[in-house]
Amino acid sequence: MGRVMNFKKGSYWIDIIPKKNNQTRISMNLKINEDGNFEGLMHKSYNGYESVEKKEEIKIKAVEKYLDDIEIEDDKLDIKSYKISNLDIIDKPITELFDIIIESEDNLNQDVIILNPFINSKISNNPFKLKERTYPIDFGYPRSFQFMLKLEIPKKYKISSLPENIAFKLPNNGGHYLFNIEEKANVISLISKFKINKSHFIPEEYHYLKEFYNQIIKTQNSLITLEKIK
Repeated sequence: MGRVMNFKKGSYWIDIIPKKNNQTRISMNLKINEDGNFEGLMHKSYNGYESVEKKEEIKIKAVEKYLDDIEIEDDKLDIKSYKISNLDIIDKPITELFDIIIESEDNLNQDVIILNPFINSKISNNPFKLKERTYPIDFGYPRSFQFMLKLEIPKKYKISSLPENIAFKLPNNGGHYLFNIEEKANVISLISKFKINKSHFIPEEYHYLKEFYNQIIKTQNSLITLEKIK
C-alpha cells in the first residue's frame, strides 16, 4: 500500500500494483553430442521485478563469481562462453546468452534412452507443505515463467514416446500452467508456461495453490523415450 498526500482533498491509501510484466524466460537450443551430453545455447531474459533482482545479484557478486556460483550449484553444467546485455540500464530487461555443455544424468548411449526434457529448469519442491494455512499467501507481485526447448536427437535414434500435452488453471483467474511438446524431423520442441496472476491469495485458496504446484511438479517429471534405430 502507498499513502497519497493530497493537501487539498485529504490523504488516502492506494494499492501499489506493478504495471510491468514480471517475467522470466529461458530458451534452450541444444543437441545431444557424440559424448551423450547436451550442447548448445541457453538464452535467459528477465522483465520487471525479475530483472531488478537479477541485476542486483550480478552486480553484488560480479560476473565471474556469478558464473562460478552457477557451475558450483549445478556441477553438471559447463559454461563455455557468456554474454550479458542491459546490466546497467535500469528500465530495460536484462538478457543473458550462455554457450553450454550439460552432462546428462542419463546414459545416452544405450539402445533405449529415457530422459527428462526439463533440463536445468524444473520445479523440484512444492513451497506449500502445510496441510492447512490460516493466513494469506503473498507472492509480492504477479509473475510468469516460460521455458522453451529445442532438442536435436542423434539420427541413429527415433522418438518412441513423448509426454502428454496438458493445461490447467487456478480458480478465480489466479494463474495457469501450459505444457506442450511435439517432435518433427528428430527435433523435440517443448514449451512450458507458468503464470501467477495475483499478488495475494486468501487462506481458503491455499489448497488450490498447493495442488497447482503438485501438478506442475508431476508434469515436469515427465519422460521422453528414445530407441536406437536397428
